[in-house]
Amino acid sequence: MSTDTPELSNNAEADLFAAIKAVIVSILVNEREITPESDLIKDLKMDSIYMIEFVMALEGQYHFKMLPEQLARLSTVGDVVQLIREIQQIP
Repeated sequence: MSTDTPELSNNAEADLFAAIKAVIVSILVNEREITPESDLIKDLKMDSIYMIEFVMALEGQYHFKMLPEQLARLSTVGDVVQLIREIQQIP
């Protein structure tokens, strides 16, 4: 996935971004400015423990099992939105 995430293109994508942002905020406790371009590690300071919690929360919320190759594609919040869109087959 590219680190250049386009603007949110529709309401479904905006809703998905809001839901993923809520998961991030629940894990990191303190809310930071989170945008689709936010880097999970550099900007949001997700270490390996936070990343495990994040993946588990996504798997529970969206009812899927994240594969290692899917995890490797995730750099930004926008990458997460795109992955969930693909999994849920949202155009």
